[in-house]
Amino acid sequence: MATPPAPFPLRAASLAVLVVLTLLTGVTPLSIDMPLPALPRLAEALNAPANEAQLLVGVFLIGFAGAQLIAGPLADRFGRRPVLLVGLSAYLICCIGCALAPSMEALLAIRLVQGIVACTAPVVARAIVADVHKGPAAQRAMSIVTAGMGFAPVLAPSIGALVLEFTDWRGIFWTLATTAALLLTLVGLFLGETRARETAPTSLRIVSLTRRYFTIVTDRRFFDYALPSLFAGGALFTFLSAATFVLQDTLGVSTRHFGFMFGGVMLGFVSGATLASAYSPKFGLDKSILFGLVACACGGWAMLALWLFGADHWAAIILPMAVVMFGMGILRPNSIAGAMAPFRDMAGAASALIGFLQMAAGATAGLFLFLLPFTPGQLLPPLVALYPTLSLFIFIMMRRGQRSR
Repeated sequence: MATPPAPFPLRAASLAVLVVLTLLTGVTPLSIDMPLPALPRLAEALNAPANEAQLLVGVFLIGFAGAQLIAGPLADRFGRRPVLLVGLSAYLICCIGCALAPSMEALLAIRLVQGIVACTAPVVARAIVADVHKGPAAQRAMSIVTAGMGFAPVLAPSIGALVLEFTDWRGIFWTLATTAALLLTLVGLFLGETRARETAPTSLRIVSLTRRYFTIVTDRRFFDYALPSLFAGGALFTFLSAATFVLQDTLGVSTRHFGFMFGGVMLGFVSGATLASAYSPKFGLDKSILFGLVACACGGWAMLALWLFGADHWAAIILPMAVVMFGMGILRPNSIAGAMAPFRDMAGAASALIGFLQMAAGATAGLFLFLLPFTPGQLLPPLVALYPTLSLFIFIMMRRGQRSR
């Protein structure tokens, strides 16, 4: 049976719906980045070691990564709206649970569940874009929605620090709870069902889910377009893993200035996604992705050249990295739109698989970087050599894929 419409449904393709979807994609970076300034106070208040407080990010990502593979098919089976409402309600409860947690053990357990339910927001948001838009309109809409994931990391640490000026670490989770309540209200009042009833799968059995994911991963078009997005995830997580050591330990950047620099890098991503929303529909998927890869390569080669010539200033890292992220902002939404286009009848599963693979690529890249035989202060050479190398590899793979189609 079809899900009843929202009480006051907005037109599915309206700008207001895109704003709601953009806010939904910001749930993940807000959940990860807002508590970061509070970790030292949190550990002290709960009488826990600092390394246990750092697990707040890790346990969230563990829950988030795997649960996407379930959230997507659930949205295909039961509809976007009910899965989103249930997921946001559970997320709200988890935020309140975190704010009331009596111990570090309880907090970590709740954060794991919070990561599991938080994945419904971005997974369903991408699926709704695929439901409502196709072709150039899908590129534009995905670019706008993706920009939300760039704005949130810019604002989240500053919001967390501001909250700490007036309250303790629990106030950050109360702020997240308020955000969740606002999103839940917006979805409940204004976001109607977008999944076509005839596309709903009849079964959620393991065999059926496996078959659906196998159909997606064996389609050449999926990986031709998903590969650049995986590169984007890997590149961002690599930067996050290494930037603190490179900038603070090697180049002497203060903690406060590092926050501003990180925000500047992410503004490069937002600028690229904004540009993509305006011009990508005119140039098409392939040319837009190629332009993004060229920008990534230029930023990477510039970073490498500056290092080879002995530049030891923070600008030699931040400015080229902003160019890299500008390219990421262009290629990522186009990559996602292209990968999901052939699977409109299982958009939830396709969205979930892309999200899972992006996170897996990021985790793998970060792990690989730290397995290299370099001390933290020597991470600069592999960091600067990574982006041009991967950009060239992905360009070759995309050209091969285009010739084979």
